[in-house]
Amino acid sequence: TLSHFYAGVKPAPIMANFSSRGPNLGDANVLKPDLTAPGVDVIAGVTPALSQGDHDAVAAGTLVPPYSFESYNGTSMSSPHVAGLAALLRQAHPDWSPAAIKSALMSSASPTLDDGLPGVQNGRLPWSQGAGHVTPNAATDPGLVYDAGMLDWTRYQCKVNKAAVPHQDDCSSAAIGTLDETYNLNLPSITVGAVAGAVTVLRKVTNVGAGTATYNASIVAPGGFSALASPASLTLAPGETKSFTLTLYAAGALEGAWGYGSLSWSDGTHLVRIPLTARLGKAITAPDELLAASVAGSRLITLKTGVSGRIGARKGGMSDVTLSDQASLSPGALSTAAFLAACAAGSDTATVKVYHVSIPADTIVARFALRQQDVSGATDDNDLMVITPSGGALLSGGATSDEALQLAGPPAGAYTVCVTAYAGAAPMLHRLSSWIVTPTSANTGKLSVLLPGAVSAASSATAGITWSALAEGGRYVGGVQFTFGASVQASTVLRIDTNGDAPQVIVARDLSPAQLSNED
Repeated sequence: TLSHFYAGVKPAPIMANFSSRGPNLGDANVLKPDLTAPGVDVIAGVTPALSQGDHDAVAAGTLVPPYSFESYNGTSMSSPHVAGLAALLRQAHPDWSPAAIKSALMSSASPTLDDGLPGVQNGRLPWSQGAGHVTPNAATDPGLVYDAGMLDWTRYQCKVNKAAVPHQDDCSSAAIGTLDETYNLNLPSITVGAVAGAVTVLRKVTNVGAGTATYNASIVAPGGFSALASPASLTLAPGETKSFTLTLYAAGALEGAWGYGSLSWSDGTHLVRIPLTARLGKAITAPDELLAASVAGSRLITLKTGVSGRIGARKGGMSDVTLSDQASLSPGALSTAAFLAACAAGSDTATVKVYHVSIPADTIVARFALRQQDVSGATDDNDLMVITPSGGALLSGGATSDEALQLAGPPAGAYTVCVTAYAGAAPMLHRLSSWIVTPTSANTGKLSVLLPGAVSAASSATAGITWSALAEGGRYVGGVQFTFGASVQASTVLRIDTNGDAPQVIVARDLSPAQLSNED
């Protein structure tokens, strides 16, 4: 039983200062971490120190090696705690899905104590503790769960990484489709990375209790926001699932600042609590990117608006790719820190090729990429880095040479773009693809934008983007900046590959010092 698993333990949890912190760099609408568990000074079984004679005796069956233990810290210690709890919950509830088990652990978690760290590093914030510290016995009877299955996650993949979906046509089918916004994935947490005036989030809960129960909502709104659940009361029979919405309204929030709160459902016996985190975004939000493969076409996009009045647009492109001359490198398997240091030094080495790029003012989008078909070996692994004028760094470092880094509305200045030959057979040859798109870029007349006559605060509107007369066999990049007054509020990048290649979708990493220390 779970009580045996945690018998006699009454933890006073404080987040370890070495524990990784959020927010989620991959998707600002998904909370990470999810929860926390014991991970400091955990006693773990290890292989005992044996002589060669002892090893021979063990192999011969004449020696049983003694027990040996060590004290360890880290995720490698907390993860087994959570895995063990999940296994016991599965044993207690064989019909629960993995998502239901995760929900039970999160919604029943206990808040950690203040660790004294400043600002967004503080251990009580969801970027540190997630939903809180696991409370095993409470998780066996959570009352409600936020469940999700393969369909939910396929829709999420269709939204964020369609190229990874085995049958991409499923994303446009009525049976599957694409998630409208990633904050609507049915997680036991609510995180909205860019609220434009107001936002409505959809969730559904399932009653896993033994009887019919009525749950009432209680909200602690994130700082700078007000919040409303609808309906505010749910009556569910055993096994029944019902949906509700939570609407967040900006009420004094500062742009770019996160606020923290919670949403709880209670039937008088169960308390189902999840973290609620929101950040005020720009006055307009728009899709980050559109992908297409035709020489002419159009797309309608939804703009979410936090202002009322007329909006404007600046456009640039469509610009075809610029390919560098072929460069030769030797494989070096540099660590991230070593690659960063070599790139920052600004000169070519045997394993790093440096490109100095000047990005002019008013640039709408700059993109740099590598392709597997532009390198010498089918299995060569090259990585890509960009260092900005302020010293910030971005890395695209997957297991192949398909890499890309894209900057929307980059500040003007001198940028350093670097390629390193991570692994392969010498000589490793590559060509860098680049696009610098400004309002005066070539072919500007082939990209058009249709704006709504006016927009309303806490609402949405439709804009149209049209392109034409592109050539077959090209790789084009364009972009639109949506403005309110003199300020750019949102950008949408349009990428069109008319050469028949699959769209290249790459997740890059922002290289903060903390990430470098965690990795290296």
